[in-house]
Amino acid sequence: MRRSAFSVFKEVASKSPAKSSAESTDDDQPKLVSMTRTSDSDLANYPATPKITEKTQKQKSKSEQRLSSIRKSIRKKTKHKDQTPQENNNTISSSKGKENKLDKALNHIGKKNNWTESLQSLNSSHLEEEFLPGIVQQKKQQKRLHSEPSATSMFNGSSEEKVQNKSRKRAHSTPSTTDDAAKKPPIPTKKSKTRSVSSVLDDLPKEDVLETPDEQKPETSADHLFAWVIAPVKTEQFFSDVWQRKPLFIKRRQSNYNKVWFSTKEFDNILKKQNVQFTKNLDIAVFRNGQRETLNPDGRAFAPMVWRFYKEGCSIRMLNPATFSSNVWHLCSKLQEYFGCLVGANVYLTPPASQGFAPHYDDIEAFVVQLEGKKRWRLYSPRDINETLARHSSQNLSPDELGEPILDRVLEAGDSLYFPRGMIHQAITQDDSHSLHLTLSVHQKCCWSDYMEKLVPLALQAAIEEDIDFRKALPIGFQNHIGMANSEKKSEERKSFMKTAEQLMKKLVSFVSIDEAGDELALDQMEEYLPPSLSEDEKQRSVSGTGAFWDNNDIKMKSKITLKSRVRLLRPGIVRLIPEDENLQIHHTVGNSRQYKELPLSATQVPLQYADIVEYFLLSYPEYVHVKDAPIDDDEIKLELAEKLYDLGLLMTE
Repeated sequence: MRRSAFSVFKEVASKSPAKSSAESTDDDQPKLVSMTRTSDSDLANYPATPKITEKTQKQKSKSEQRLSSIRKSIRKKTKHKDQTPQENNNTISSSKGKENKLDKALNHIGKKNNWTESLQSLNSSHLEEEFLPGIVQQKKQQKRLHSEPSATSMFNGSSEEKVQNKSRKRAHSTPSTTDDAAKKPPIPTKKSKTRSVSSVLDDLPKEDVLETPDEQKPETSADHLFAWVIAPVKTEQFFSDVWQRKPLFIKRRQSNYNKVWFSTKEFDNILKKQNVQFTKNLDIAVFRNGQRETLNPDGRAFAPMVWRFYKEGCSIRMLNPATFSSNVWHLCSKLQEYFGCLVGANVYLTPPASQGFAPHYDDIEAFVVQLEGKKRWRLYSPRDINETLARHSSQNLSPDELGEPILDRVLEAGDSLYFPRGMIHQAITQDDSHSLHLTLSVHQKCCWSDYMEKLVPLALQAAIEEDIDFRKALPIGFQNHIGMANSEKKSEERKSFMKTAEQLMKKLVSFVSIDEAGDELALDQMEEYLPPSLSEDEKQRSVSGTGAFWDNNDIKMKSKITLKSRVRLLRPGIVRLIPEDENLQIHHTVGNSRQYKELPLSATQVPLQYADIVEYFLLSYPEYVHVKDAPIDDDEIKLELAEKLYDLGLLMTE
């Protein structure tokens, strides 16, 4: 009997003793316990402290010289402080206590070889609000970790993690939770404007983004970006323990962590400046008295009308924010490279004390990225094996179909939540806060069954063409022995029919074309892809930033491709090479629209005799290759093919 992933996981979990930990102390968070099969050591800790740069080493000696003066100024400051004990546990109750803790912290710094670790030690002494900001100013790298809503911020905070591990009676799967930020107030810093994600990633030192052995730059690595989405959980652990098995709740207590991607202010600007259409781009939804309603008018979604719906308690869903937001486009485009399938996105804006959608399950792997405010999420196990890893989304479900939730959590700005296909869910905002979140969806129509739907018909067609046994007539009178009404018959005719059918199925395997089926599925997926989102550097090294241009009433030609040029494929996953008759078809996503499936997939072709040269240029990623080294003796053909691929937007120069 076939078992679900959830039941198998539950069986494994039962072999280990459950461990429970204290619930979050947030006043606005429900006092509920989530289950997990993992122990404290199973969840990934924050990556190690970033490496010390040469500049930091030079600053170290100067900083140590200032420790004495810092001590004096701090002691002078604490001496005149009010001596009254405080109820707050994070406050030192007397000046003597302050001096003792301060001496201990500062002496500890003097002994440390790692300045970043020293700052963290001082941070842990509960003096951060008074004394740490002045020291942080001395180190730009540390300042960026605390002040920018960038990739480095995911490593800011305590490495302690709380793991909830308490079983529930109905659970088929056990959700994981991580509570990764320290329970202390954030370091005071100056507010900075939210920058584009490209500029944030471009400025990041590699060692601050992620500890990794590969040499890819952060701005070109989809791996780094996905690691950001699930941090502090390690990628390997996520796919071995969580992916398609159970939900994962990540508590960060860093409100700016996801801020770079989208905001309510940006949404308002989009409504004012761009042509957003109801139903096509925007839904107005409300869930009241157990019923979900969609209240979409016709035509353009002008800002005043949308905000009127919002004031009346309706939720707003933007269906394809990557069409309008460059940062969301960048995020989805990069993750698309990582997963090898379409990464869709929806933005949900919900007013306080409101619910826009009925309980339901979806046909996608969902990553919920909380951008603003907070929202309470309740997740429920699939009701049966048919809904586990569902291939199709459900209708609206009623409360009596749900049972008890396996996870009940409040997502606040900076938090994230993952849950698999088929996981029933509903979400509602709190009375004191609105909510803005981004849902990233992956692996829709991208499972083994989708592949087999391509594979089997192709194999059958090949068998019909090549094997005469598949074209022979069925036995005379077979209808009298086959069918549900005849399923209990034990006639010789039925036995013979079943034996022949079994033999043909075994022969069918020999006609399977793994690669042809893969190409067909890939082309279906690529037609849905977003076009690649390029950094400014990538634009300047590709046809997007160079080539022919208009100057002083004339066209100037400025080709960057010569025989000495070194080139590579612009981005991974943007091309598919398929031989067809006497030509090599080059399908690519560079010409795709940011609007979902607005345009057909672009394709060009070259004579099949040049296939080796095209593969040399397009399949060497991430390595750059010399044009002059292409596998043909004719330099003119080398240059012609390189220029053609460059002009199509498929190649970039080194």
